[in-house]
Amino acid sequence: MNRSDFLKAILPIAAVSAFAETAPARKTAVVFYSWSGNTREFARAIGEATGADVFELEPKTKYSDSYSVVVKQAKRELEEQYKPPLNSIPDVSKYAAVFLGTPNWWGTMSSPVRTFVASGALDGKRIIPFITHRGSRWGNFPADLKKACPKSEIADGMVLWGDSVKKTSARRDIAAWAKKIRRIIFFKYRL
Repeated sequence: MNRSDFLKAILPIAAVSAFAETAPARKTAVVFYSWSGNTREFARAIGEATGADVFELEPKTKYSDSYSVVVKQAKRELEEQYKPPLNSIPDVSKYAAVFLGTPNWWGTMSSPVRTFVASGALDGKRIIPFITHRGSRWGNFPADLKKACPKSEIADGMVLWGDSVKKTSARRDIAAWAKKIRRIIFFKYRL
């Protein structure tokens, strides 16, 4: 029995209609930045597993393809708290929850993700973070995210080593995690 049928069975028709009009959005979005493509693979796997809408953050000025150049630039941007302009800020106002993905840049979120977070678009949302890394795992990302989004609820996230996201086993793990965390979040706020 689906939720709508269940509600119809236990509530008067007027109550079902009122609930439908006042129920919060149940949609999920995936918003991410990816420099090398690893975080993009992670985001796509989440989108496929949950049916979420997927939005990629694109800086107006593309980063260099050179790893060493980007590492230096990322460090400088973090030290200066620079937030690069993006081509657009995704409108996530209709989503109840947002999976937020980033590569680990100097122990925290990438500069494009910092720009998105600073926009205030995540205020009042349930945020599910995910990150790709080369050895530093979460770093300060969860603490920095909580500090930047004090009006949001931050759920348990997922960490993946660099390009391991391209392995079939990792994609299965991502799908299982994404479905589980989405169910937990929406079950918690259902009625």
